[in-house]
Amino acid sequence: MALEPSEVESEAGYARLENIGRFVKGELMANQFEEFVGSMTLAGIIDVTHWTPEAVRILLTVCRDRLNVIALHAGNKYFTPVIHEDGPLLDMLIQIIVEAGSECH
Repeated sequence: MALEPSEVESEAGYARLENIGRFVKGELMANQFEEFVGSMTLAGIIDVTHWTPEAVRILLTVCRDRLNVIALHAGNKYFTPVIHEDGPLLDMLIQIIVEAGSECH
Protein backbone atom coordinates (compact mmCIF):
# COMPACT_ATOMS: atom_id res chain seq x y z
CA MET A 1 0.00 0.00 0.00
CA ALA A 2 1.55 3.29 -1.10
CA LEU A 3 1.22 6.47 0.90
CA GLU A 4 -0.08 9.59 -0.77
CA PRO A 5 2.27 12.61 -0.63
CA SER A 6 -0.09 14.39 1.77
CA GLU A 7 0.02 11.38 4.12
CA VAL A 8 3.81 11.34 4.08
CA GLU A 9 3.92 15.10 4.74
CA SER A 10 1.41 14.63 7.56
CA GLU A 11 3.43 11.83 9.16
CA ALA A 12 6.65 13.84 8.86
CA GLY A 13 4.93 16.94 10.25
CA TYR A 14 3.58 15.01 13.24
CA ALA A 15 7.00 13.48 13.94
CA ARG A 16 8.56 16.94 13.79
CA LEU A 17 5.81 18.40 15.99
CA GLU A 18 6.24 15.63 18.56
CA ASN A 19 10.01 16.16 18.64
CA ILE A 20 10.01 19.97 18.80
CA GLY A 21 7.43 20.04 21.62
CA ARG A 22 10.07 18.65 23.97
CA PHE A 23 12.26 21.75 23.63
CA VAL A 24 9.87 24.72 23.57
CA LYS A 25 10.98 27.27 26.16
CA GLY A 26 11.00 31.04 26.10
CA GLU A 27 8.92 33.52 24.18
CA LEU A 28 10.74 33.28 20.84
CA MET A 29 10.53 29.48 20.66
CA ALA A 30 6.93 29.57 21.86
CA ASN A 31 5.97 32.03 19.11
CA GLN A 32 7.69 29.92 16.45
CA PHE A 33 6.09 26.74 17.78
CA GLU A 34 2.67 28.39 17.78
CA GLU A 35 3.13 29.35 14.12
CA PHE A 36 4.21 25.79 13.29
CA VAL A 37 1.25 24.23 15.13
CA GLY A 38 -1.09 26.73 13.48
CA SER A 39 0.16 25.72 10.03
CA MET A 40 -0.74 22.06 10.58
CA THR A 41 -3.98 20.18 10.14
CA LEU A 42 -4.37 18.58 13.55
CA ALA A 43 -6.36 15.40 14.13
CA GLY A 44 -5.84 12.03 15.72
CA ILE A 45 -3.34 11.21 18.45
CA ILE A 46 -0.34 13.39 19.24
CA ASP A 47 2.43 12.06 21.48
CA VAL A 48 3.26 14.79 24.00
CA THR A 49 5.53 12.62 26.16
CA HIS A 50 8.33 14.77 27.62
CA TRP A 51 6.85 18.00 26.21
CA THR A 52 7.31 21.29 28.02
CA PRO A 53 4.29 22.93 29.65
CA GLU A 54 4.59 25.81 27.15
CA ALA A 55 4.31 23.43 24.20
CA VAL A 56 1.28 21.63 25.67
CA ARG A 57 -0.44 24.97 26.37
CA ILE A 58 0.17 26.14 22.79
CA LEU A 59 -1.15 22.90 21.30
CA LEU A 60 -4.28 22.95 23.47
CA THR A 61 -4.91 26.64 22.77
CA VAL A 62 -4.52 26.31 19.00
CA CYS A 63 -6.79 23.25 18.94
CA ARG A 64 -9.37 25.05 21.10
CA ASP A 65 -9.34 28.14 18.90
CA ARG A 66 -9.73 26.02 15.74
CA LEU A 67 -12.24 23.62 17.34
CA ASN A 68 -9.94 20.66 16.61
CA VAL A 69 -10.53 17.51 18.61
CA ILE A 70 -7.32 15.61 19.28
CA ALA A 71 -6.13 12.94 21.67
CA LEU A 72 -2.88 13.32 23.56
CA HIS A 73 -0.60 10.42 24.41
CA ALA A 74 1.59 11.20 27.43
CA GLY A 75 3.63 8.37 28.88
CA ASN A 76 1.20 5.49 29.31
CA LYS A 77 -1.90 7.72 29.50
CA TYR A 78 -4.25 9.18 26.92
CA PHE A 79 -6.20 12.42 27.17
CA THR A 80 -8.94 13.83 24.98
CA PRO A 81 -9.30 17.44 26.10
CA VAL A 82 -12.57 19.18 25.43
CA ILE A 83 -13.01 22.88 24.81
CA HIS A 84 -11.61 24.72 27.81
CA GLU A 85 -11.07 28.29 28.96
CA ASP A 86 -7.81 29.80 30.14
CA GLY A 87 -7.39 29.73 33.89
CA PRO A 88 -6.71 27.36 36.77
CA LEU A 89 -8.42 24.33 35.24
CA LEU A 90 -6.35 24.61 32.07
CA ASP A 91 -3.20 25.05 34.17
CA MET A 92 -4.10 21.91 36.14
CA LEU A 93 -4.78 19.93 32.94
CA ILE A 94 -1.42 20.97 31.50
CA GLN A 95 0.35 19.97 34.72
CA ILE A 96 -1.34 16.54 34.71
CA ILE A 97 -0.41 15.95 31.06
CA VAL A 98 3.21 17.05 31.55
CA GLU A 99 3.59 14.91 34.68
CA ALA A 100 2.15 11.86 32.89
CA GLY A 101 4.60 12.38 30.03
CA SER A 102 7.58 12.84 32.30
CA GLU A 103 6.91 9.58 34.18
CA CYS A 104 7.96 7.68 31.06
CA HIS A 105 11.71 7.18 30.70
